[in-house]
Amino acid sequence: MQYNGVYILEDFVDSNFLLAVEYTFYWEDGDRDLPPSAEIEIDKAYLNDMDITEFYWDYLEEKMDAEVTQHAHENYNN
Repeated sequence: MQYNGVYILEDFVDSNFLLAVEYTFYWEDGDRDLPPSAEIEIDKAYLNDMDITEFYWDYLEEKMDAEVTQHAHENYNN
């Protein structure tokens, strides 16, 4: 199954900048033979309206991976 979502960095909401990360979250619930699995793929990253996807992959992905993944886990059933 898959879910498309957008993570917005909370620290930026009240300032002049908006950092948004669009992602696709893939998951399998698993069964008695296979454990559940999940994977996240970053589709785009924006600072305001500017596409910073390459910059995100190069400099921010490692720092933000846990936050984006947590957001995906919390929101894929909503």
